[in-house]
Amino acid sequence: MPANRDSQGRPLRPTPRRGAGKGGRRSGGIGGSQRAAKPSARRGAAGIINPFNVAGRQQHGRSLRDQEEEPYAYDSNRRQFAVIKVILALWIILALATAIADYQERQELVKWDSSGLQKMPSDRTVDGLLQYAQEEGISCSSDPVTGVLPDQCENVFELTKHLDDAETLVFGLFAGYLFLFIALAVLISSFAYQSNRNLLTLKSEGQRFSAVSAMLWLFIPFFNFFKGNQIFQEIWKGSDPTLTHENETGESWKKSSGSGLVFLWWATFAVAILFGPRTIRWAWGSDLIDERLNLAWGLIITDVFLAVPAIFAYLAMKNIHERQEEKFEIVGPHMAVPPIKGFTLE
Repeated sequence: MPANRDSQGRPLRPTPRRGAGKGGRRSGGIGGSQRAAKPSARRGAAGIINPFNVAGRQQHGRSLRDQEEEPYAYDSNRRQFAVIKVILALWIILALATAIADYQERQELVKWDSSGLQKMPSDRTVDGLLQYAQEEGISCSSDPVTGVLPDQCENVFELTKHLDDAETLVFGLFAGYLFLFIALAVLISSFAYQSNRNLLTLKSEGQRFSAVSAMLWLFIPFFNFFKGNQIFQEIWKGSDPTLTHENETGESWKKSSGSGLVFLWWATFAVAILFGPRTIRWAWGSDLIDERLNLAWGLIITDVFLAVPAIFAYLAMKNIHERQEEKFEIVGPHMAVPPIKGFTLE
């Protein structure tokens, strides 16, 4: 084993990077460390990863492995969490707006039911609606003199127009969900990466997940439901500010209590994704008016429920951030030297 490595193959002391110190790749004290890569390639002006900068994300990903074996200092998630808070607030507003839109759609269906119609037209073109009216026993023969359609026939076209408008609004809000979901996926995974990476600087050693694996697991469908809980529970425990004495550092954090907020966050997230509005529409959708009316209340409830995991996510990450900030104030500046190991998801 080289003289400058310990029994685990780690450097015995932080090795300054090339050019460190005066004009080096890192400058400033703990908590204000600067990144080696160009800000435009990795983080934006706000100090966070831009979730829509594809080239920047690719360069950021390539640089992660290079950083894994280099000494580093505590890096606050303050700015990143501020952006996450805004996106989560927009998500909650969108959930309530979608619930209102689904209620408006239901009100349009009530009008169909009041008109004595039993099912929705499968073809909403002019010819399709004329065929639908005929099947429903509604005459659409225009007056030979005036050319005006009967009121019942006109009503079918009017009802279809209003329902199309309501459904278009719901679809537009769903597109907004996709936009926010992608942004949150990138931002929360970046928060997990940095929070996990901070644990060694807070003198909490021996975590199961590396910073990179903590980020990557969140992008693997279905696994992220329970891995997300494990990752953030580990971060929660390792950020315990009550374990700061010399005899309470190292791996003593593993004896800390987990977080109910973190568990509720990932449990409600799994329910919202697996049994959300789109799943209900796909699995139980119907052209029958009565069934759609009954289904509408389920859609409204699940729309509101979408706000629940966002609330728990905010509370959990807020507490993690505050715990890390508090522990850093107690522990003070500490350069971390991560263990050298090959690529793994653990």
